[in-house]
Amino acid sequence: MEEMTMIRTSIALTVRATMPAALALALAALTGCPVDLPDGWEDATPADELDVEDLGTTDPEDPAVGTAIISGNVDRLEVRYVDSFPCSDDLVAYQQIEGTDVEILVQPADLHPDAVTGSDCTFQVDVTLVDLDEGTYHVGVYRRDSDQVDPAMEAVLVAEGDAVLGFAE
Repeated sequence: MEEMTMIRTSIALTVRATMPAALALALAALTGCPVDLPDGWEDATPADELDVEDLGTTDPEDPAVGTAIISGNVDRLEVRYVDSFPCSDDLVAYQQIEGTDVEILVQPADLHPDAVTGSDCTFQVDVTLVDLDEGTYHVGVYRRDSDQVDPAMEAVLVAEGDAVLGFAE
């Protein structure tokens, strides 16, 4: 039996986050509400796997805020993004894949809230893309805020890097 060694590559980066994304996407689908995506993201699909954790009120001195780690693991691409968003936001993530170029967009489920809370919370957003072919992928992580935070609601590149997927013999 051949022995194989898994290659795992990680690169530190930047990103943002929030909570029940699957619930927000399901609700949008059930109510017939269109998904609100920025220009150039019309063909994006919900992230294969998403886990969002509220880490509590943001400490402006915390060096982890505004960082991302992009890693490859056999046939999975994993992004861990830690950043500050209004505590009232529930975050969702979308993916676009063209060849070995991957783009991840993290944004609030509700881009047009009546109001946002006065404080920010730190969120850890874990996005996983599955069933990818071996190879080196270039990954861009984008953030978008609600119209209450950024009236232009622009998708802003906050991190990018490469991840290697596959096995070494």
